[in-house]
Amino acid sequence: MTIESVIAAKLSAVGTFYPLSMPKQGATLPGGCYQFISEVNSRHHGGTDMVRRRLQVSCWGRTYASAITLADSVKASLDLNQTNIELITAETISDFIDEESQLYRRIVEFYVWNEV
Repeated sequence: MTIESVIAAKLSAVGTFYPLSMPKQGATLPGGCYQFISEVNSRHHGGTDMVRRRLQVSCWGRTYASAITLADSVKASLDLNQTNIELITAETISDFIDEESQLYRRIVEFYVWNEV
């Protein structure tokens, strides 16, 4: 099982999530989208190459409370998740409101570690 499939399964267990972006029409709310936004290769003392990827999960809702509740569920589902050799840690949270749509968004970022 790849780390991508682990993340997709964990997110689908807490709500409706789309890869990369929310659909322009017909998106389920509260809901969200996720994407990897950076990747850094590194080595550790054992000599095995590791990759650290930054995962961004955007949680959208019609109310601020619904966006926060979904983000809290995402964090609880993913933070410190260990599947085989992968580790996911929550790092930052940011809040926004989209003025045009009047939807609220909370972004939760994670670092995802795994061997190459």
